[in-house]
Amino acid sequence: MDLMTLPAFRLGRRGDAEALAELLCSAAGEIGLEEPVCSAQKRDDLLNWIREKCYYSSVWTTDGYEALAILNRCARSKCICGIQHLVVRPECRRRGVGTAMVRHLQELTGVTSLIVEAQNQPAEEMLLRTGFAHDNPTMRGCPIRMTWTRF
Repeated sequence: MDLMTLPAFRLGRRGDAEALAELLCSAAGEIGLEEPVCSAQKRDDLLNWIREKCYYSSVWTTDGYEALAILNRCARSKCICGIQHLVVRPECRRRGVGTAMVRHLQELTGVTSLIVEAQNQPAEEMLLRTGFAHDNPTMRGCPIRMTWTRF
């Protein structure tokens, strides 16, 4: 995959839960997931959580599961207000997939701002390239809270 063949993004479906769980857990360390989340004992809970997020149109992915974005929705308005997790399959990293996913989310109807916590330096750099800014520029280390607002 190169920059010219970026995948098309689509809403996740409840039937995608197994593949999406695998992708999410493949990056557990990089995104700061606590160890039990991906354990065999918690597998059903994770699958049910992903299915619920899919039901509420809060998951974006691709047909080949190259990337996954799990969104936060505001409690009262149900609008998208943040990115809870953004994962790119290891072999697809540094090829524009994560950047394209963020830009896709920024263009969704009704999205006027997004909040995210960068869990690692490559994520922070990618978010800066897509217009996110540090909420507290003097803070160092991860996670780093960042915000994007449509002008």
